[in-house]
Amino acid sequence: TDGSRDAWFVGYSPDIAIGVWVGFDDERSIKLSGSQAALPIWSELAIRLIPRDLPDFEMPTGIVQRRIDPRTGQLATSRCPENRPEFFIAGTEPTTYCEVHGGGMWERVKETFGLSS
Repeated sequence: TDGSRDAWFVGYSPDIAIGVWVGFDDERSIKLSGSQAALPIWSELAIRLIPRDLPDFEMPTGIVQRRIDPRTGQLATSRCPENRPEFFIAGTEPTTYCEVHGGGMWERVKETFGLSS
């Protein structure tokens, strides 16, 4: 926070949320960031409380995942140098393939015939 008066870290799994706050009651500076002060404590708790074989999060109904080109926000093609998964409310996801890096027509053919991964 401002002036390094406290530090915090919050993490979660499908079954548990853990929040750690570190600071003084009199607002003295701890001179540490969340990753320096709170994260190590959180990590110790998580190791003890969160099972290693934890299932993945379930995709909520009405949410879809698409790989996008982060530069354009359009659907990524095989020619995009970077792509990342992004989540959308169904019906709001991009429908245009990346026009900067090309490959859009081939991606549409793969999708039409169920060849896209």
